[in-house]
Amino acid sequence: MNRLIVFFLTSLFMFSCGSQLSMDTDDMLKLSGRDRLPTQADFPDDGAVVLYEDTESRLYLDSEWEVNVETSYHIAVLYLNDKAETGWATREIYLSDEMILSDFSARTIKANGEIIPLTKDDLHPTKLIDGADQISHEKSVKFVFPGVEPGAILEYSFTINDQGWFVGDIWFIQKDIPVLYTKYTMEIPTIFFKYKNNWTYSTNAIQLGEPQVLKNILTERSEKDQSRIFYWEITDIPAFEDEPNAPPYFDIAQYVRYDIKYKDWNELTEGYWKSLIPKFSDSDKPDIQQLAKDIIGDAEDEQTKIERIFAYTQKNFRYISTSIRRSGYIPNTCDQIIKNQYGDCKNMTVLNVNLLRAVGIEAFPALVATKSLGTIRKDITSISMFNHMIAYVKTCLLYTSDAADEED
Repeated sequence: MNRLIVFFLTSLFMFSCGSQLSMDTDDMLKLSGRDRLPTQADFPDDGAVVLYEDTESRLYLDSEWEVNVETSYHIAVLYLNDKAETGWATREIYLSDEMILSDFSARTIKANGEIIPLTKDDLHPTKLIDGADQISHEKSVKFVFPGVEPGAILEYSFTINDQGWFVGDIWFIQKDIPVLYTKYTMEIPTIFFKYKNNWTYSTNAIQLGEPQVLKNILTERSEKDQSRIFYWEITDIPAFEDEPNAPPYFDIAQYVRYDIKYKDWNELTEGYWKSLIPKFSDSDKPDIQQLAKDIIGDAEDEQTKIERIFAYTQKNFRYISTSIRRSGYIPNTCDQIIKNQYGDCKNMTVLNVNLLRAVGIEAFPALVATKSLGTIRKDITSISMFNHMIAYVKTCLLYTSDAADEED
């Protein structure tokens, strides 16, 4: 095991393996209204069934008064046949630079009642960006359940503390296998309401009433924060079937998108733009103006100037998607980007817009979605509906880089 993997395990994971799984299988079944475990005959076309899923999200303010989220998951899956081998017998947890994994527990409960627990040695961190160790520790953690056989229950739980900039999240209700019971809880400290940071949600392909209010405080921390706790419970959710030529998942699957409540899109974008203004204010700097003049050379018409600036940034700067603290949504300055010689779509946009403005061409940053992330709705406003930023030039032309299809 190399030093980087050791760093992952000691610095970003805080284990307490085997201590979190306490719910009895009979109690799980009661929640879904069943008195026995399902069999293959009950679900002849499926490789597994989710018996129980509990997701608890807690919003909180960090020391810089930014909104963070801590989410705990507890999932139990009944394994039926090898159709579920890849997707459910082997699991993967994604972790960005801002995420800390803790309280991991997992076990296989075999059909005869034998319990086989997993330990931290069963977790295998994997880097997602090879060759970028100095700028990102983005990774996933994989684990494989032991002793998997028809009739076994694969149960696991963990907590992720996401210390990045909160831009909403999604509760995925529907999965590729049936779900017997799922519960989602949102915990919001009273201080959020004091500062008008309420929350809102939008459903897709499912009818849900208003969430229920939990009157009994869950934890000592909840009691200290005088939290308001909301939750939904749903049973008997059919598997999502991905048919040939079907619409994108985000258009037809059952899920709930939630975020901080804004009055409208203008309020959201105005707040976001305030964070971006310093990054797009370097066009008057002498070094940026000189660089822009050197790039355009003898070009006189606007189109040639634009083409040369975009060609320069494409050739001389490496496109790397990074997400460290707020950098998932807040780019670096021009000086930092030029020094690094790399950046993601936001950084490339900062560089292009400032260079264009330095030679008198009107340009702006623009958020776009390069893949379906769900229909943009009037009942919720969220930056999470966009995954890419480009430079918009106020002419008849719209320019993007070769990396325009990269997810960011």
